[in-house]
Amino acid sequence: MGRYILKRLFHAVLVMSVISFIVFFIMYKAGDPVELLLPPDATHQEVVQMRHYLGLDKPFTTQYAIFVKNALKGDIGNSYIYGQPAVDIVLERFPATLELAFLAMFFSIILGIPMGVIASVKPKSILSRSIMFFSLAGISIPVFWTGM
Repeated sequence: MGRYILKRLFHAVLVMSVISFIVFFIMYKAGDPVELLLPPDATHQEVVQMRHYLGLDKPFTTQYAIFVKNALKGDIGNSYIYGQPAVDIVLERFPATLELAFLAMFFSIILGIPMGVIASVKPKSILSRSIMFFSLAGISIPVFWTGM
């Protein structure tokens, strides 16, 4: 059992490392945030100062190491759009997200269990087949489409 847990922990760390690298790489390649932060008529000196302030003048590996170190401390950086810590923005919207998640879970349980029982009691009935059809359709539709 202990070996299994260690193996799972190793895989979790490996997956998180790969995902953090992919996320950072995409952020790194997405473009220069300094172009978004400064007005178009900014001088070269202002651009250089802003890149230095944000740490964008450092090599890729150094930036990634700083990113990982800060993420492990819970500091996921500042929002370029809002100009405040990203954690504050996430925490500000967390109650609404939690409310939506619990509401969705509530309806899933309230509707899902009785419909599952109905579908299992008479598996060949039209009602059962309809329940199965709409359940599979609901699972198959992408989440972003369902949300619209």
